[in-house]
Amino acid sequence: PAEPRYETNGLLVEGEASTLPGCSSSLLASERAEGQRLLCVTGAGSDCRFALPYDSKVGENRAVEGYAFVNAVERVAADAEYVLSEQIRHSILQVTHG
Repeated sequence: PAEPRYETNGLLVEGEASTLPGCSSSLLASERAEGQRLLCVTGAGSDCRFALPYDSKVGENRAVEGYAFVNAVERVAADAEYVLSEQIRHSILQVTHG
């Protein structure tokens, strides 16, 4: 099966929104044509309304501290790294080096 996508996509329901200048989006042309927008690199061109793929309970989980073996680290931007670990797949991390 395909890996799930964890970007924050939203479906543009009304208004105008496009990818910010100088940014790129990982959306397929067909997804964009359907109204999908990658919200972290999208700017509103007018008042907009988006349908989001999660409910309001998404923020109820609390952070936990854990330890894991890291298989690889790849710098993907000046302020971001991609961390690969089989032990923590499909998790959102705040990493503290040490």
